[in-house]
Formats: sequence, C-alpha cells, structure tokens
Amino acid sequence: MKPVNNEDMVQWYSTMIDHFNLEYEKLSDDQKKKISNLDNFSGPCHILSLTLVSPNWTFIFILRNEAEIGKGIDAYGPVQPYDLEQLFIDILEDKRLYTSFEEQDMNAWGKTSFGAFLELEFSYILEKIKNSQLHPSTIQQEVKVLLKKIAPLNSFEWIIQGNLFRSSPQEFASSLIKKSLNENKTEEKRDSAPQPQEELISGYLTYFYPHVWIGDVPKFDFKTRLDGLFIFPVPKFSITYKGIIIVISQRGAFFVGESNKESCLRLINEIIGTFILFGYRFDIVREVDIGIANISKENKDFRSFTHPVSITRNWQASQEFDSVDEWTVIKAIKLDKEKIVQIINKSEEITKNPEMGKNIVFLAQSSSHIRNAEYLESFVLSWLIIERYLRRKFSEFLSSNNITGKRKKKIENWSIDTVIEQLAINSIINDEEYDQLIQLKSKRNDVNHEGYLSTKADAEKCYDFAESLLKRSVEIK
Repeated sequence: MKPVNNEDMVQWYSTMIDHFNLEYEKLSDDQKKKISNLDNFSGPCHILSLTLVSPNWTFIFILRNEAEIGKGIDAYGPVQPYDLEQLFIDILEDKRLYTSFEEQDMNAWGKTSFGAFLELEFSYILEKIKNSQLHPSTIQQEVKVLLKKIAPLNSFEWIIQGNLFRSSPQEFASSLIKKSLNENKTEEKRDSAPQPQEELISGYLTYFYPHVWIGDVPKFDFKTRLDGLFIFPVPKFSITYKGIIIVISQRGAFFVGESNKESCLRLINEIIGTFILFGYRFDIVREVDIGIANISKENKDFRSFTHPVSITRNWQASQEFDSVDEWTVIKAIKLDKEKIVQIINKSEEITKNPEMGKNIVFLAQSSSHIRNAEYLESFVLSWLIIERYLRRKFSEFLSSNNITGKRKKKIENWSIDTVIEQLAINSIINDEEYDQLIQLKSKRNDVNHEGYLSTKADAEKCYDFAESLLKRSVEIK
C-alpha cells in the first residue's frame, strides 16, 4: 500500500528545488564545480522525505537514477515514531528501488540497489528511536543539518533537526549555494598559503572507571532533561607528570603522552593507585583499557584516538559524542581540577621511591580484583604489599642498629613469621597490628600451602590492612 504524501511538504520541496536550479544556472562553470555533492539539488533527482511528529526531525534521501526511479517528490509526515516501521515497509514495496546497480557501483558501495541502501538507513533510524536518541519536542528549534551522508550514484542523505518547513524554501536554497561557495573560498585561501604541519603528541587514552564528572555540574532544566546536554569532548585541563603531558576531559578521558605502552600503563596506574589512597576506588587500567591517541602539542586538543577494546572503557569512549543525561551526571564521581592536580602531584612525589611506585600499582590491582569478585587474586596482592612493607621496616631497623654487610643480608632472609615477631618485640608494630598480621599470615599459609580460596571478607580485611600501611608510609590520612 503506497503511503500518502503531505502536499504542503511536497510543495515546499518543489519550490526549493526550482529556486536552487534557478540560482545554480546563474553560476559560472567554475562555480558550479565548487558546489558540494552533498548540497547539490541540481539535475534530475527523486526526493524521499520522512518527517517525525512535531515535526522536529526530518530525513531526506536524494536519489539519482532517473531511468529507473524517475524524478519526483515523496514527502511523508508528520509521522508518529510508532508508525515509522510500517511506513518503511510500505515505501520499500516499490520494486523500482530494487533495480540492481551497475557492477562498478555495486562494488564501490557494497549495496546492490537503492532498496538495499534504504533498508540499512531505515534500520538505523528505527534503532535511534528505540534507544531514545531522537527526541521529538513541541518546542521551536533552529533548523540544523546534523548529518550529511554520501550515497550511491551521486545521491545523498540529510538528517535535519528543527522544523524545516517553517523556513523559506527560496532562502534555504540560496543559503545552500552561498555557503558552498564561501567554504570553497576559505579552502582556497587556506590552500594558497603553505601551512606548517601541526606538531602532535602521541600516547594512549583511557577513562577513569567508575565514570567521573570534572568541574562544574551542569543545571538541567525540563528541556535538557528531555533532549540531553550536548558537550563536545574538549580537554578540561592538562598537567605534566614526570615530564609527561597528561590531558583530562570533563567526562574523565585520560590521555598520557607516552608512546611506550608498558611505560604508559605504569604511569597511569601509579596515578590510579594514588587516587585510591585518597579514597577514590577507580579500577586498574589494563592493556585492553587503552587506545592509541594523538593531541595537538600547541593547544592540547584531541586530534585522533582509537577506542579501547574493553567493554567499559569502549562504552565510555563511545559516549563522548552523545548527549549527557542528568542521571549520568548524578551518578558520576565528582572531581575538580584542584583535587586532581593535588593527587597527581602527590603521586609523582610518592613514586620517586620505586618500591612505593610498585606498591601503589599492586594496591590498584588488588582493589580492582575485589570489585570483580576475584578475592584470591586480591588477597595475594594485598599480602605482597604487606610483606614488602614489613621487610622494609625490618631492614631499616637493622640499619639503625648498625647491622650491615653480609650479616644484614643473612638476617634479612629470615622468614616473615620471624620478621613479624622481631618487629613486635621492638615495638615497631603495636599489639593490635601484631594480632591482625598473625591472622592474615595464617590465611596466607592456607592459600599458599593448602590451596584455600579466599572469601570476600578475607580479601577485604587484607586489602584494608595493606592500604592503611601505604597511607601511613606516604602520610595520607
């Protein structure tokens, strides 16, 4: 069943195309070449237009295949979102849409016909509606062409937000030509003067997880609650860490200008570990959690980045270009620049001691294991931190008593059980700490020698003790 056209919309398109062609014919041959293929309504074409209810969203397909589809205008709407699926089915019943392309066009586009192309685009529209990414509204909006896509045979597609049909079709057509010519003039000026190649800093990008919101919290009125808040992913600020540039965005994108992957991961996780010491339980960053990225050396803007492979960080990267809803901001961990700078500077201070650098990375790993219910792994790493701390305190005790050289090395090899006893006897650890250590050491022996699987309570108790020792070492309360 062929759907019914909206005659007012058909008339708008007819007037717009007539005026476009009138203005187009006034152009010189050189000027005509400067009109973008994505803006060119000249010559034979078939317009297929779909407008959602309000009407606030319009999808325009300009199809060029006169021999099969012919010239004409089909404009449908305003359509309720729940009626779109049936409308698409009705449109695709037109057998002319499924006339096969020539072989070269088929190879270039991977599509056999306009029908196959439209099926893909219609599915995309329905998916956007299903995921509530298109927001109908009765509020007047400025007309914006949000997306232009090239299609087979010099055809193209537009996605428009706002009420297109309240604008003047003549002015709309004139503005298309004028804008295309102006953009070419700007491009010509840019091309005429040699441009210095922009210096880039290469490194890796990841995200704080759980997700954060950095800086001022936006206020959501009723309109932004419906439509979401669009914030382009620009850097919030930059800072250096051990001479390496770090750039952090409002949504927690975390760029480190170190091109060696292993070194970059170590730097990131030293910082993550320090955040944990300050009470922010962020997850460790693994190799699958980073993507290659480049930033401008001059203004620190992101120039390119690949999404991390892991599900959580990949999802965060994909959200950078979507609107922000109020619930996302409410749930985010709130941070400000001053706190982040304080923590990063503290991390640089702490990790001047390589042993402490390793310990806070172990802590970050242990914390993430608990979050992922990997209690055995967490317990083992936490105990490693504890034992390294105890042996360091024991070594300092020996040095303070003028025990050096071979004798010191021999005593340092004593069992951890003996080390704990010596530290307790010499009041380097108190009675409460001694009791906790004996209990944890017993659990550690069960793990190492009996194959005991740690419980959540065991892992958390060992983690808390390890964290308290590190905080004491670096003077964080």
